[in-house]
Amino acid sequence: MFDAFYFYGRVRKYQGRYAEAVKLLERASQLQPEDFQAPAFLGGSYAGLGMRAEATAARRRAVKLIEQRLDLNPDDARAYNLGATTLAKLGNIPRALEFAQKSLAIEPDDPLVLYNVACLHALVDMREEALGYLERAVTNGFGHRESMANDPDLDSIRKTPWFQAIAQAMAAG
Repeated sequence: MFDAFYFYGRVRKYQGRYAEAVKLLERASQLQPEDFQAPAFLGGSYAGLGMRAEATAARRRAVKLIEQRLDLNPDDARAYNLGATTLAKLGNIPRALEFAQKSLAIEPDDPLVLYNVACLHALVDMREEALGYLERAVTNGFGHRESMANDPDLDSIRKTPWFQAIAQAMAAG
């Protein structure tokens, strides 16, 4: 049951249907309160609605759950990876970069890890690094063009010629 609410909520978030995403991701969080992913994406959905306090609360909850997860499983690349962007959105850039490096140390060639590291670098205005990681993500098999086109984390690099070249290479591939 959790998976249905979680994945449908993520789809609605990426479609910009934030009010629907909030309802779905809140329900996913209720169904599996130890899961760190739903509150992290819930934070982004609240932010999309301009609900800053709620976004911060959801992200803080996600970080707490990520830390608990990493205490039990210190090699969880997904926890580090999602933690990196969540920490950046909370303003903890040094720790966010540390989490990104740990996720890369565990899964250096995983396309989703590389994509999320690209998102982190775009968020903290490290554009060349962001584009380099994004290119590596696509080279390694990242193929979610809709996510790349609409993810607000990539707003700072989306209009660059390098980004456009990466997107065109995806379309041609």
